[in-house]
Amino acid sequence: MPKLLPQRQARRKQLPHRSRDDLNGLNGRRSIRMAVRGLQLEDEIEYLMQGLIDNGLIINFTRHPHNSPEDESGRDFTVVKQVNNVTVSVSFGVTISLKCWNRAKFRHRETPQFCFPPNCKRETMIFRIMNLFG
Repeated sequence: MPKLLPQRQARRKQLPHRSRDDLNGLNGRRSIRMAVRGLQLEDEIEYLMQGLIDNGLIINFTRHPHNSPEDESGRDFTVVKQVNNVTVSVSFGVTISLKCWNRAKFRHRETPQFCFPPNCKRETMIFRIMNLFG
């Protein structure tokens, strides 16, 4: 009779124990990464706005400084455009996070808020911004 070999026990890979401080550090680093991505998004929208000015689609735009009264009221950008011989000015806010977008829509109901995830196309950004003017 053949000798039976003992079955090999599958071992679970143990994750290193993380303390609460380690997890707080991870969350802190993530918030820094997301903040940097948000600033990059604002830089890209500023670049797109400059292209819209060069093409004559808008007259002017303003990027409000961070932590300014306008920024605190949910307005990251203000765009000026001529519509039917009337100069129209519209402000809006931008974010890359759905969670922050929902929070901003609730907090700043009078100002349009847009969520542009990191892989959002430039055409989509331009389309949404230009739709503010009707």
